[in-house]
Amino acid sequence: MNTKKLIALLLCAAMAASILCACQLSDTDTPSGTAEPTDPAAPASTAEPTDTDNSAELDLTAAVAKINGETVLTLGDVKTMFDMYVEYFANYGYDVISDQATLEEFQDDLINLMVQDKVIEAKARELGYANFTDEQKAELESRIAEKIDGLNSYYRDIAEQEAETDESVNVDERMNELILEEAIANMGDENATYESYCAKLSEDVEVEYLVELMRNDLTKDAAADEVDIEEQFNTNSMTDMDTYNNNPEYYKDDEDAYEASLEGVPPLFVPKDYHRIYDIYVAYEGDIPQECTDAKTAMNNLKTEYCTLAFDDAINGTSANAARIAEIISEYKAKQAEYDKYYAEYTASAYEKINAAYARLEAGEDFKAVMADVTENTDFTEIDAYADGMLISNSYTSSSDWSTAVKDAFAKLSLGQYSQVFEDTSGLHIIYYVSDEKAGSKTLDEVHDAIAATLTADKKDEVWNALTEEWLNDGSVELVTEVYRQLGK
Repeated sequence: MNTKKLIALLLCAAMAASILCACQLSDTDTPSGTAEPTDPAAPASTAEPTDTDNSAELDLTAAVAKINGETVLTLGDVKTMFDMYVEYFANYGYDVISDQATLEEFQDDLINLMVQDKVIEAKARELGYANFTDEQKAELESRIAEKIDGLNSYYRDIAEQEAETDESVNVDERMNELILEEAIANMGDENATYESYCAKLSEDVEVEYLVELMRNDLTKDAAADEVDIEEQFNTNSMTDMDTYNNNPEYYKDDEDAYEASLEGVPPLFVPKDYHRIYDIYVAYEGDIPQECTDAKTAMNNLKTEYCTLAFDDAINGTSANAARIAEIISEYKAKQAEYDKYYAEYTASAYEKINAAYARLEAGEDFKAVMADVTENTDFTEIDAYADGMLISNSYTSSSDWSTAVKDAFAKLSLGQYSQVFEDTSGLHIIYYVSDEKAGSKTLDEVHDAIAATLTADKKDEVWNALTEEWLNDGSVELVTEVYRQLGK
């Protein structure tokens, strides 16, 4: 892909996901600004973050964009974002100011995205969506409180973690320091305060909400029709049948992903030999004791020595190493006993918890009810779609598969049976064979609503994008190109 096009796509994605702008974070995101964005798939960067130009030579109050003659973006506004994204792309290994053509295209892409946001906000205010009803005011206040609480909670957690290893850390003071670091980074203002940052976040939440109200209202009539739904169903069915017949192991990953998000359309073809299980899982507390690790290392070393000496004796037809071999066996047993002792202590609480669960099952309690009380498998405690069990197959290996121990235990079960307590590398399990996944193609009735929702969302996007394009080109926007061309030089 052309590097300039790639940079434009990454910029659009970054701004949409608000990677560097905490004001756009959802309640499940973590505030950003002090942490550098990273991507394991991206090229590493050795560049040091630097200011891209001499601010003292720039008039940061100069207008960059106007709507109906009113300044909506200044050079200072743009420079804050420009500097952050230059550093962001450097972390990905891309130098967006390396040559004039790349620099100007990057400047234009950034300006266009920032201006688009301002145009949409202005249109929302013009059309009266900022005249909130009492119910909307209450919702807005709730969102703002959630945003501020999330900011405080996130950095308090970090400060408390630091305090655990450094007694000199004052949690409240450190939390405020971290918030101010983010505020300065995201506002581009060395004089930013906690209060000014909270006010900025509140303003941004308000803008986000009023734009949401406008978008929902202006796209409310967009919907998929039955012809499109049936056509999409037929297309997906043929594609999925081909995909999962050729690569049945993909089904678990794709179905799991759909059930976890309930977004998009589920796989429309089910390969044979898939089943569903429940899992009562109890994790071990903390890391395995060092005594266990040391004993295991000693055991491995003894085993290696034993094999070497026994092999030498076998090859030479002698028993020259017999005495040492006997010692090794004795030492190995002692280390095994030592390992078993510390490992038993390490796993005792987990075994106590899961054995109590097993006793309840043996007394006749419902597996799902016991699982709800006991399991630490968050897939079952946090994802409602897994209420009917999670997929498993001993015929295929997926990228998000169960452990070998779980699959081995499942192989011994019949439908409606639960296993004994067993162990894998992460903890203890009792599994229950819930059902067999019905193989073959799904019917339109089974997936109609999911396809309709997806196509309707696409229709709404089409309407919204057309409106946005219309607003951007209605003659109300004026860009002062020569002002922002100073950036990055």
